[in-house]
Amino acid sequence: MDAENRWRKLYGQALQGRPRIRLRVGAKAEYEYQQQLCTHYLIVPFTADVAGLPVHVLGRRLGAYECHGPLAPLDAFCDVELFVCPTDFAWSMVYTHEDYAWGGPYFIRAEWLR
Repeated sequence: MDAENRWRKLYGQALQGRPRIRLRVGAKAEYEYQQQLCTHYLIVPFTADVAGLPVHVLGRRLGAYECHGPLAPLDAFCDVELFVCPTDFAWSMVYTHEDYAWGGPYFIRAEWLR
């Protein structure tokens, strides 16, 4: 299963009902992301919209990456809809074109969905 499909299976529906789940948004999401001790992670652009989030994919602007090393700050990708997660999908950071304006970025942990 590719990374985006796996992400959608785990997190996609959960974000639709945001008020009922634990979720970090904006600066709190960035802080949570920066605290992760992760050295093997994925950066994956969305290929389709995500219900419940301001993700509106207009076309592919970035390829997917498997990264080794410290987490990279990705707030400079301000016009790309993407997510970052470790290879076990234990948490996810979602960046959208609306970050800090209409919501986002978003940080969520798989354990918060249980």
